[in-house]
Amino acid sequence: MTTLCCPKEGEINCCHQVQVTGIGNELSLRWYFDQTDHTCRFFFYRGLKGNENNFFSKEECEHHCFGDPCTNDSHNTIKESRIKCTSDRDCPSQFYCHIGGSPSSTVCCTAVVGGKCFLPVAEGYGDEQLTRWYYDPHVQSCRLFLHRGKRGNHRNNFLNPLGCETIYSGKQK
Repeated sequence: MTTLCCPKEGEINCCHQVQVTGIGNELSLRWYFDQTDHTCRFFFYRGLKGNENNFFSKEECEHHCFGDPCTNDSHNTIKESRIKCTSDRDCPSQFYCHIGGSPSSTVCCTAVVGGKCFLPVAEGYGDEQLTRWYYDPHVQSCRLFLHRGKRGNHRNNFLNPLGCETIYSGKQK
């Protein structure tokens, strides 16, 4: 028998709850969101009790707890209809490519006009060490940094120096 935890009105967001293995004799592989390092980790659920920080897959945990990569709102879920972008496929005009830690989190986001060159560099969260580039207005050039794979500042975050220089050498500063 498998039990599921159902949300209750007024309860703490499940992603902010501590990990609870529950009670019982069952050992089911599940995933929880670790608030300390902002990653989804596996655990063995015992089958009964527990709390809502209990997901069937890593993908479900990340989808629920990281929310929309285009906003800073961790409660806003990723839209299934998002346009995907890759190194070979650019986003339409009026969009920028949010470079995630995986193909599923690399999506086109609506561009914000003006001032994005002055957004600070932000490494984000996670276990990844992704080489990225950002525009540094103090030296008026693009510089290297390591992105951790999730969140951070995605508007001033590029795969290579050419992408950064192309955007920031023009009028978009």
